[in-house]
Amino acid sequence: MGVKIVDKHYDDIDEIISKYPEIESTIKSLKIKVDAKRERASNKSKMDSVLSSTDVKKLVSELWEEIKDVVEKNSKKYMEFVKQEIIERADVYEKYQNMSRKEQDRVYPGGFYNTRGTQKYADAYKLLQDDSGLKVALEKRRVGYIDSEKAKLEKLVFRTVEKLGDITNYKIDSYNNSNLGIVVDTPDEKDIKVTLNVTPAGGYNIQRFHYRWLSSFTKDGKSYKLKP
Repeated sequence: MGVKIVDKHYDDIDEIISKYPEIESTIKSLKIKVDAKRERASNKSKMDSVLSSTDVKKLVSELWEEIKDVVEKNSKKYMEFVKQEIIERADVYEKYQNMSRKEQDRVYPGGFYNTRGTQKYADAYKLLQDDSGLKVALEKRRVGYIDSEKAKLEKLVFRTVEKLGDITNYKIDSYNNSNLGIVVDTPDEKDIKVTLNVTPAGGYNIQRFHYRWLSSFTKDGKSYKLKP
């Protein structure tokens, strides 16, 4: 029994458990996964609905225009890091290939793949033998990086609008020191100041090229700090 079967017979779960009590724990575990899957689908549907609104779509577009150049510039640094990572992995794999069988067994007693636990080293080695393939792979990663940052912005705007309610008017007030300032009107309240904070994630590995996104504002006397 898997997630798909539990999803299909979701309404009959109690009856199934009463008939097959020996698999109750398995069914309940799968039900948790189905619930999470349904919740994700519901949230995506809500987000798609909010983001399809003309005003919200325009807001996302204008906010992205403000930050796009910074993300584009960072995507090139990200791509260089990825390239260096590929070179280093290829070097490890090439050294492994050049070892004698005895040396391979000594350095990687459980076998290369079991010790490293990944196919990425061999894949990296193959990429470096194909210059055009390497360029395509790097560009794919760069575009994926940009798309992932834009998706964070979209999700953050969705969560912000969800808390604010309908937006009747807005104005991008400022952009400095990684802060995007927006003044928003809703049917219930005017001139709500929203700050979108966009800062590098930090760290020492590839994560440092990504951004942390945070929305903060006060509505009806209550302070909000939201993440995507």
